[in-house]
Amino acid sequence: QSQPRRDDDGSVIWDGLIVDITSEKALEAQLNEREGMLAQAKRLTSLGYFAFDIESRKIWWSEETYRLYGASAETFDGSEAALLNRVHMEDRDRVTEARRRCAEAGDPWDMEYRITREDGVERVLHSVCEAELKHGRIVRMAGTVQDVTERAQSEAELKQSETVAREA
Repeated sequence: QSQPRRDDDGSVIWDGLIVDITSEKALEAQLNEREGMLAQAKRLTSLGYFAFDIESRKIWWSEETYRLYGASAETFDGSEAALLNRVHMEDRDRVTEARRRCAEAGDPWDMEYRITREDGVERVLHSVCEAELKHGRIVRMAGTVQDVTERAQSEAELKQSETVAREA
């Protein structure tokens, strides 16, 4: 901050401090560039991030996770029920159990499950999650989710081809 004052001859003198923030601005620009590169990498690899707060029972999704689920902040309220409604019925119990074990015992998960996006398209997601502790208590679960639909479809087609070849 600077303060104006009058000198004996009537001229205005500003008392203050000038701080060179060039290095801070350079670091800020570098950080913005890296954040942009990270966002691009997540989009190119279809890799999203999520967190679940144990106390509030609310889920937070990265922009890429919203994209993978075909949802938006306006259509997803962050509740467990809203998440599970998107999980394929045949996979729902397995996902629910993995979430329960992680929240209660800290057991990590590494699994694939199917979802149905808001536009009706079914996708296969690979998810890895671990519990976060604070003072020995599980306070949060955090993980990643990646769209592996094309790989899962290729594996199913290969398995079908092998079955047909064996039966021939």
